[in-house]
Amino acid sequence: MAIVSGIASAINGESHVRRFSFSKVGRYRPYSASNLEGGTATVAPVIDWNGWYSGLVGAVTPWRPANFPGSTFELKASTDGSSGVVCAGGFCIVDSLVVRGSVENGGPVEYMIRVSGNGALTPGAAVATDTADVLPCDSADLDVKINDSSQGDIRDVVMEITCKNRAYVSSDTSGLVKRLPGVINARVMWRRYDDGAGIATLDDNQVVKVYMTDTVFWTFTRMRVAAIQDFNVDHEGAEPASVTMMATMHGVIVTTDEVGSIQDPASAYMWGAAPTP
Repeated sequence: MAIVSGIASAINGESHVRRFSFSKVGRYRPYSASNLEGGTATVAPVIDWNGWYSGLVGAVTPWRPANFPGSTFELKASTDGSSGVVCAGGFCIVDSLVVRGSVENGGPVEYMIRVSGNGALTPGAAVATDTADVLPCDSADLDVKINDSSQGDIRDVVMEITCKNRAYVSSDTSGLVKRLPGVINARVMWRRYDDGAGIATLDDNQVVKVYMTDTVFWTFTRMRVAAIQDFNVDHEGAEPASVTMMATMHGVIVTTDEVGSIQDPASAYMWGAAPTP
């Protein structure tokens, strides 16, 4: 029997996919009783699955993965362009999106999508091809801006958006774990060299923008600067002073008491809405 490599693999609707992995498990409940002569048996299990796929962030449209945390879609993960695994009918839900890049190490900006089952994952026909032929973002262009002021001297950036999807099983799910969309959360972490101009103030309620290029960026309205970590200074070694910062989602515009928002690089509102003029 001929085997295949991953060279022709793809995820439907996505671009620049580099790899993917999925796991499907049955939650068997072993039991033993007097009629089993000391043996163990099981009944039909509750079935669940999860997985992830990773790729590169495009420098032009599409700037981001096609699927956002909390959304459902019809997954087709193809190993060779025609077969693989399928979760049909929108029965796949997105748990998280992570975007990361390193200026000091170089290379393209990467993303990872984590998904969970909201229905059956089955092997079979999985027709999928790459959706676009565009260049990825270069990590050298990464930047973080707070209230449109660049943090400067960025070393690396990690942006994470999660949705705390809630699993359930009932008499109507046919032995499968299903899920409902949960609460959205987000955080941005960045390491930078200290330029002597000071670092962001802890607990500030700010608009944070994560730039992939000069014109491609995510906007979080708003976030709090939640941590200032590893502010390292080495006199003896004369190493560059550095600091790690983290901002977490605070979805309220304090000055107007309105709900905030998350906008993707196309200025689409992925959560929240435009504030009242």
